[in-house]
Amino acid sequence: MRLSLLIICQNEERRIGRALQSVRGVADEIVAVDGGSSDGTLRLLEEAGARVIRRPYDGTNRQKQAGLECCRGDYVLNLDADEELSPELAAEIARTDLAAAPAWRIAFVTLRNGTVLRRWRREYHVRLFRRGSALYDTSHEPHDRLLTDGPVNAFRHPVLHHSFGDWVEYEKRAMRYARLSAMAMRNRGQRATAADEWLRPAWKYFKVLLADGWVLSGADGFSYARLAAAETRWKYHWLRKGGPDTE
Repeated sequence: MRLSLLIICQNEERRIGRALQSVRGVADEIVAVDGGSSDGTLRLLEEAGARVIRRPYDGTNRQKQAGLECCRGDYVLNLDADEELSPELAAEIARTDLAAAPAWRIAFVTLRNGTVLRRWRREYHVRLFRRGSALYDTSHEPHDRLLTDGPVNAFRHPVLHHSFGDWVEYEKRAMRYARLSAMAMRNRGQRATAADEWLRPAWKYFKVLLADGWVLSGADGFSYARLAAAETRWKYHWLRKGGPDTE
């Protein structure tokens, strides 16, 4: 049974190597959708034997769906450029009969500069699925949304998510996500009030810190909750008053 790795990227030279290395011996092919890299990303993909689809970035789900349509494997594994299979997960996938389910849920562990950020509960995403049984919701942005058909099994071991190196980097990403979210919500006809702009960020802060358990990560957890709240505030601010188009 053949397994395809699907990965989208743009100027990910510093991070994509871990993702590509982690699937050696697991994936039978690598399909990469590149949004227009100007660094060494394409060289790394070539060295890994990837089949590269060059496509200007027009949304995460559109990029992933375009790549999915080019995959040839029976099953598809999706990783982002800042993610990698843990060695235990790679071994688990290799020995698992994937045909036991049309889709598989995987736990995610977030790291900052190599240090695991702790929380009450793990984050899970469906990232491995039978080709033809799932597609990406191209009307949804900025985060990916996979629509699956049928039961979902789970792996025991996690993907390692090297989400960011410093808070300045993460803040830039959060503001970009806020702009993309506001644009997508406006396109769907959604509106916001002043109450949304101020009450939703407060709820987000306490949800991230307490309900999701980021308080366990100490200062890093408080910083993450603060930026998550700021992203929420700017998203509803730009939705309510109109905001800048994304870069």
